[in-house]
Amino acid sequence: MNCCQCAVKTALVLFFFFHYPSCMDAQFALDLCRDMMWTGLMIGAPILFAGIAVGMIIALLQALTQIQEQTIATVLKIIVMILAGAYTMPWMTEIMIERSTDIFHAIPRIIPYD
Repeated sequence: MNCCQCAVKTALVLFFFFHYPSCMDAQFALDLCRDMMWTGLMIGAPILFAGIAVGMIIALLQALTQIQEQTIATVLKIIVMILAGAYTMPWMTEIMIERSTDIFHAIPRIIPYD
C-alpha cells in the first residue's frame, strides 16, 4: 500500500466520521487509521529491509576495497528491491485483500440504514 492509497483511505474514514458522527466513534476511526498504517509498514518492510541490507553490505565492501562508485550500490539496491518486491508480491496482495475486505465488511457499521 503506497502513500496515496493510505491518504485516500484516511480521507474516507474522516469523511464518514464527520458526516455520520453517531455511527462511527473516535475509537473506531483511530483503530482503522492505526490498522492502515500498520498494514503499510508490513507491506513496505520486506522491500525496505532488502534495500538496507544490500546497501550496508555494499558500503562495507566499498570501504574495504576503497572503491567509491555510487552506481554499483544504486543499481544493486534497485535490482534487489525489485526482486524482493516480486518475491513478496503474493503475500502483499493477500494482506491488502484481507484488509480491504475487513473495511468493506465494516461499512454497514459505519453508514446508518435509512
